[in-house]
Amino acid sequence: NFLKDSTGFTEIQTRVAGLDLPNLRSLEYTYMRSFGPESTIHTTVNPSGHIYTTWRIPNLRKALFRKIIPIPFSHSITNLSLDLPDREQDDSELHYHLQGVHQFLKESPSIEVLRIRTPFEVDTGFDVTYPKLVMPNIQEVILRCAFEASEDPNIHPLTSFMQCLRLPKVSELYIQLEVYDK
Repeated sequence: NFLKDSTGFTEIQTRVAGLDLPNLRSLEYTYMRSFGPESTIHTTVNPSGHIYTTWRIPNLRKALFRKIIPIPFSHSITNLSLDLPDREQDDSELHYHLQGVHQFLKESPSIEVLRIRTPFEVDTGFDVTYPKLVMPNIQEVILRCAFEASEDPNIHPLTSFMQCLRLPKVSELYIQLEVYDK
């Protein structure tokens, strides 16, 4: 089972690294890996999980990343969808996921459509801040998040994240909220 054996990653890397895909316009990339007891939010993505960074994909315009936060790489993506990784231990992991999204967006001025989906219910909010980031070309934002209905005075981390973004061209905003009763 390559999901539990690091040699499986080496095998994948040697088979799909360094691809030259000059006509690729759309990519759907899902990262699936079982986590050992010693894994943490910071150690779960093996470097070969980011194999797409070794590819030449100059015409990539649409990308969907599932269960992985992409790291910056040379691209011309205009339509980015992110299904964030599942929770391993607690709600604060969403903060780390969003920090990774922030890093990727910082290196991605070509993005015009941004979709972010949080895969787990956040039980309580927590105060976090992110550095301000201007995204000059984003015109459409789609957000989907789940949280527990409560009188929690702290805001959802996705709200804090969105507050850090400066989006001068946004003309469409879609929000899907999944609210769960206690």
